[in-house]
Amino acid sequence: AKALAKEYGIGGHSHDYLDGSRGFVNHDWKGLEFVHYPDHQKITLKWAQVEKYIDLMIQSDRYLTDEEKEQRATRQEASNYNVGDEVVVDLPTRTIEGTIGYVGETDVRIDTSAHGQSWDNEVINKQQFEQGLRQSATAQRVDKMLAQAEAIAKESEVPEYERFSVRKVVDGKMPLFAIWDDLYDDY
Repeated sequence: AKALAKEYGIGGHSHDYLDGSRGFVNHDWKGLEFVHYPDHQKITLKWAQVEKYIDLMIQSDRYLTDEEKEQRATRQEASNYNVGDEVVVDLPTRTIEGTIGYVGETDVRIDTSAHGQSWDNEVINKQQFEQGLRQSATAQRVDKMLAQAEAIAKESEVPEYERFSVRKVVDGKMPLFAIWDDLYDDY
């Protein structure tokens, strides 16, 4: 409930209801207030109620639409980390080891209980998580590409050290690497 209040903050926006009617949604530290037009009927839910409702929707598989589930799966496939992955995250103040328990839009939860740390779960800002994970994730991607190149090279008459090289093709926050194949002059 506290995380929801923090995530939403203070504000509001117009809202189209599922039945086609319109209204407004306000949110602050107390909860969500739904206003339905044209009768200006108001419904207020405290964050604890919202949390329980979201949990019920998740358990009954009604929280995300099929399209949202597909988009989420696509994002997770592109992200190189998934729920259940073992990770080590180097933050400026400490290192966290554990298993990814949840990947959200803004936060990642890591279950640390099996790694002898004193807390059971750590919730980390997704950007901090990715920055702390970046070096090891990059190294893992490079190792995977090299292993693929070695497998291909075993079938080739050209020695792998003369045929393949790892090249950075995109620089920035999440650098991208590819393997150059000298035999075919292509990635």
